[in-house]
Amino acid sequence: MHDQRLKDIVPFVASVESGSFAAAAERLHLTGSAVSKSVTRLEHRLGHACWSAPRAA
Repeated sequence: MHDQRLKDIVPFVASVESGSFAAAAERLHLTGSAVSKSVTRLEHRLGHACWSAPRAA
């Protein structure tokens, strides 16, 4: 169980550092969908959103 939690944190941190799921996916050699799913699982475990998409101007 702890292994999966760590696996979900890495894509989140990479997303924050790189500014997008797509850039994080490229950096981690994953698909954008895999990064998105990891962040969604992390948010579900924490009970709130960790990432919000930029709003259109």
